[in-house]
Amino acid sequence: MSRILYVFSYPDNGYMGAPGRVREGKSRSVLGTFARTKVSPRRASYPAGVTPWQTGDLRSPLRCKINLRVCFMSQKRDTTGWGPGEIRSERRKRSARIAMRRIFSIIAGPLFIIMVPLLLYIFRDDLAAGGINRLIRRLDSSVSFSGAYDYDDQTSNRYAYIDKYFIVASDAGIRAFDDLGGAKQLTSSLMSDVNMVWGKKNFLIFEQGGKRALLCNTFDIQKELAYSSAIITASMNKNGDFVVISNERGYRAVATVYRPNGDGRFLYKASQIYLTAAAISPSSDRMAAVGFDVKDGIFEGMLKVFRLSSDEDAEAEVSFMDEYPAEVGYFDDGGMYVITDKRVMFLSAKGEVYASFHFGGGRIVLATEDGNIMRCVMADGGDNPLVLLDAKGKQLASRAVAGRPARLSAYNKLTAVLTDIGVTVYDEKLNVLYHDTEYAAAQDMIMTGANEFIAVFSNSARVVIF
Repeated sequence: MSRILYVFSYPDNGYMGAPGRVREGKSRSVLGTFARTKVSPRRASYPAGVTPWQTGDLRSPLRCKINLRVCFMSQKRDTTGWGPGEIRSERRKRSARIAMRRIFSIIAGPLFIIMVPLLLYIFRDDLAAGGINRLIRRLDSSVSFSGAYDYDDQTSNRYAYIDKYFIVASDAGIRAFDDLGGAKQLTSSLMSDVNMVWGKKNFLIFEQGGKRALLCNTFDIQKELAYSSAIITASMNKNGDFVVISNERGYRAVATVYRPNGDGRFLYKASQIYLTAAAISPSSDRMAAVGFDVKDGIFEGMLKVFRLSSDEDAEAEVSFMDEYPAEVGYFDDGGMYVITDKRVMFLSAKGEVYASFHFGGGRIVLATEDGNIMRCVMADGGDNPLVLLDAKGKQLASRAVAGRPARLSAYNKLTAVLTDIGVTVYDEKLNVLYHDTEYAAAQDMIMTGANEFIAVFSNSARVVIF
């Protein structure tokens, strides 16, 4: 609590500016009247009912104006014998404190307005539905992760790693494991012959040959999609835009493009070719689709590129005889690749062919793209070469892989291969960084960091740091 002080100056020697005396007031109620009074330099006048405590003879009028509003001191201070110099000093200090409070209020307000939305965006996943418990467990130092994800589904057959969540999809449902090992059951509904594609935040579960698909994020099912005919395949870009190819009566195949929220965006009804694969560009403005037709017993492959902002026909078409197109995709720079049974073709965004990489006498068994680098593992006798190619088709490195290749995964410049004799991780020049035979029995393997991967088994998955 603070008390108001009555300040009076009287001339001991008759000179202006002689030392004054300071005494404490009797109550705070004086503040409303006395504190707003300025004493005249010619005659001292006080509000009615206010009588100062006099310690000496107040023989002459006050020589200066004093604004008593500045005379607030801490109750604990010894204020006896204060003069005008001390009062001016206290006024400066109080003015400085008021200025600092004003500066703080000016800065703190806009800073609060900026920081709150920013923090909500940064921790949006932790604050989303189902994420509060995860945040609490993260703050709880007693919670530790053993490095293993355990699940009982013996039929689990599709896996993904999305935004620090390990996703397990099977005919028994979908579960998401966070980076502390906590599990959330997204759905327990049965789906036959499950397949999965994913981007950075979303993933799509669909029935291969069925009529149902589920669009999900790591916390919930966003939308359920139903089709009148069987689903052939699907793909999703990193932004979450996706395309589903299905059989439709009256057409050889139909490609439906969706936005990340599951709303339909573009429809291509193929009447001349059987579609085998499709992909959305990184900028989400184009779709590339590949398919084939059979003429006189010979495969005729076809690539079509569509602008999603237009309902017009394909802006580019590329045909290739006696080849079966199995896969199409995009590099981060917007360029495309098409994998056939004989080669990998590298094309511009508009379908111009840059180069082709031929397999020779072998065949491609595994391929994956990350960034602007294509990784291919080929079956060529007993060598099984692993080849790195850039987005223009230039070969960057090559080496033989020991064992029978089963899975291929990549993270930035690193490449990992799962074979029947273990897991091997290579650098950008295909030098061996890590090899372990302990994970030869794994069903799948996913690179999740610069020195980390997940080895997937039938009813558990293990995080491996090397």
